Amino acid sequence: MAPATMAPSLLLSAPKLRSPSLPLLHPRDPLALIVDLAERCPESLPAAAAWPTNIVWSAAEGIIISADIYLEKTLFDAFRPKNATVNAVLAAVTALSTEAIAKGVLNVPEEDEDESEREAMDWTAVAQGTGLNFARESTALTLQRATERVAKPRVSPAAHREMIKHLPKMARRHYLSAAADSGSKWRAGASTSLAVLRSPSFYILRSSCALAADVAVDGMRVAYGTLSKHAFRQNALLKLLKHGLSCACCIAAGCLLPVTLGVQSHLFFIISDLVGSSIADQVLSLLGRTIA
Repeated sequence: MAPATMAPSLLLSAPKLRSPSLPLLHPRDPLALIVDLAERCPESLPAAAAWPTNIVWSAAEGIIISADIYLEKTLFDAFRPKNATVNAVLAAVTALSTEAIAKGVLNVPEEDEDESEREAMDWTAVAQGTGLNFARESTALTLQRATERVAKPRVSPAAHREMIKHLPKMARRHYLSAAADSGSKWRAGASTSLAVLRSPSFYILRSSCALAADVAVDGMRVAYGTLSKHAFRQNALLKLLKHGLSCACCIAAGCLLPVTLGVQSHLFFIISDLVGSSIADQVLSLLGRTIA
């Protein structure tokens, strides 16, 4: 029986690979002509030899930076295992510290004070606070992602890129680039501070969504009867002041951070967030107002 042979049409359409001994580019390829011209005439075209490589490298680098800094996340990104775990831990720590401060557990006992007379920790309140804090954080992140998706077809591409930009990673890249160009950490820090100041959307959008989530959770508490309408209105005003101050203080701390400590890691911006939130809480405590 005769061996099976391939159809003529398949033979004609089969791709022909160049031999490894031949040049990668065909001699008539436009890019090969430019490279050949640059190699033969380095005096007349000093930058031509590096032009194709630089173009390819710049394009690849731009794609990597865009994918790392300008990243569109999914709508329910807050409920991914990693993000949900971080939010749950932060919610539990916040609730536990709030209850400990309220009961005076973290205060140094006085000489004539008996520790047994202190009020015990209310673990039910800690559990409720953990749930409320987790609901606030998850709702805030979901609102932020929803805002980014809704705004995408309605705003300019540049404005949308500002909305989805991860500012800490951008600051890290900008700091390294400026330090390599200028050779001075002080100049790199000052340049990075100006870049952070020109990108307030990261903080404004995050604070606005956090405020909306706070008010939404309080609205649910009113519906369930655990919060009065008067306390709801008072909370709304206090939280508007708190989140506004926190946003302004985070921007200020984010601008000072590159100049003082540099940007050794994008995780350093957690410091600016803690500073901004702490200042806002201190201002509220100085006003003698508490959030129910």
